[in-house]
Amino acid sequence: MNVRQSILNSEGQCFPGATYTEVVLAPAYDNQKSVLLEPMIAIHKAHLIMLVEQSLLTREQAAPIMDAIRALDLPRIQQTPYDGTFEDLFFLVEHQIMERAGEIGGSCIWPEAATTWALRCIA
Repeated sequence: MNVRQSILNSEGQCFPGATYTEVVLAPAYDNQKSVLLEPMIAIHKAHLIMLVEQSLLTREQAAPIMDAIRALDLPRIQQTPYDGTFEDLFFLVEHQIMERAGEIGGSCIWPEAATTWALRCIA
């Protein structure tokens, strides 16, 4: 077996590889859960309120989004292990909001790179 095939056998055939998951993604996910989850939810709520106050969403449009945010089971989320389904915690929460609120739930998602949301949480 050649070196390339050996690496693919141990790391897997697609992203993320086993080592990257173990060394980078899983520890980052655990850190996000313990440090950033609650501030992220507060930011989602504040962002949604701003969207309504600026008449970018109506109260009727915002209601199912806020209901979805409030319905998030934070203790359950904090217990989830990183499994590669979502790149990071932000995308898991985004998915759960949209799953509960429907397509309108995507209106609350911050219009910036997902990798910058942590700066808002710790600033």
